[in-house]
Amino acid sequence: MSGEWAAARTVSLTAAACGVLTVAFLVPGLDAGARTTTLTALPVWLTLVTSGIGALGNAVFMGGGPRLVPWAVAAAVTGACVKLLGTTQLDWTAPLAIGVATAARGLAAGAPARAILIPGIAGAVLPGPDLYRSLLQLLLRTPGAGTYLTLTLASTAAIGVGAVLGTVLGAGGERQWRRRLHPAPAH
Repeated sequence: MSGEWAAARTVSLTAAACGVLTVAFLVPGLDAGARTTTLTALPVWLTLVTSGIGALGNAVFMGGGPRLVPWAVAAAVTGACVKLLGTTQLDWTAPLAIGVATAARGLAAGAPARAILIPGIAGAVLPGPDLYRSLLQLLLRTPGAGTYLTLTLASTAAIGVGAVLGTVLGAGGERQWRRRLHPAPAH
């Protein structure tokens, strides 16, 4: 499985690098009207659908079996809901909302991270549009671009922190739950 995982990551990183290089090559030739860094947010329902589709694609690409795919999709949609709630209703920063969303998925997963958490990340919390926007702002020398890039990188780091925290807490909670259901026999 580790060879497949490495291949999946290599393909993903290569695609991202090609996208960044393409933008860097094309931006200088664009007219001023085409250089906008404003992105339009998707409606909530479409964000949830695309999160599920992203998780589905990632789970299949990473060799997830038919039994794990629905769980990966559910984890992605749950993560997207928590992230949206945090950023739109609770006025959290993106790194905080992403960290909490990923931790919540780790708590709920009760399975190895690579089976459910990892496929759902690309569909729900990965700050791809923010990374694109921050790199575009850097290329256009927009004021505040460095700060925006730093916030985007902090959001990416929050994914790992949230996944580890949620998985550790979830595993501990699962052990406690099993002990309560099946107490050790008295001697």
